[in-house]
Amino acid sequence: MFNTVNRCYCYTRIKFVFPKCHSGTERIRLSTVPTAALHLTCMHATHTHTHSYNVYEFRRKSGEILAEEWAKLGLEADMVMPVPDSGIPSAIGFANHSGIPYMEGLVKNRYVGRTFIQPTQELRETAVKLKLSPLRQNLVGKKVIMIDDSIVRGTTSKRIVEQVRKAGAVEVHLCITSPPVKYSCYYGIDTPYRQNLIGAQKTVEEIRDYIGADSLTYLSLDGLKQACNQTNDFCRACFTGNYPIEVKIEEEEMAI
Repeated sequence: MFNTVNRCYCYTRIKFVFPKCHSGTERIRLSTVPTAALHLTCMHATHTHTHSYNVYEFRRKSGEILAEEWAKLGLEADMVMPVPDSGIPSAIGFANHSGIPYMEGLVKNRYVGRTFIQPTQELRETAVKLKLSPLRQNLVGKKVIMIDDSIVRGTTSKRIVEQVRKAGAVEVHLCITSPPVKYSCYYGIDTPYRQNLIGAQKTVEEIRDYIGADSLTYLSLDGLKQACNQTNDFCRACFTGNYPIEVKIEEEEMAI
């Protein structure tokens, strides 16, 4: 069931019980659930394919579309940098489309995994510090566009923006290659309950203020669909709340 090369693709095919939304003998058959668009954005290994989609090309195209949407703000920047690793193809696409130079601004520690799934705030903040180190020589005095794949709790983004500023960047414009994550995933991505999702609790401007960025731009839902070649092959429930199969959502979730 588990393949080290296409590990995320196989993971979405496992039939599993999710205690968070189901109990007893009730099961979700994941083979009937479309692969999450968020998998393409941030979970799948960059070199893999799913449903005939090349993950690298999807992320690069997302970056190009995001560059078009960001340009409408009328802002200026000196460099485009990714939050590695999933942000790299998107940053390349953004830089090529916008003409703003691509440069690395962060170095990743390969032995630290996803921070938003850590169980406590203290562990999440520690993981962020261990995971990424800024390249000061590339950041000092620069207006930076920073490309990341998603914002879940906001903890990681806030700490990264702080790191980049402390390294000398004079402006940090955060661009996210997915729409705001507003709803929990019940099909395999370990996202928190809605009360812990910053996209469900705050407006885009409030999120920008919380993380301390000079601007915050999300890829629009239309932009995401364009990156998916205008198809409905992928689940967008974490962005829209429209679940492809029924789930039992707990009362405190519905109250938000």
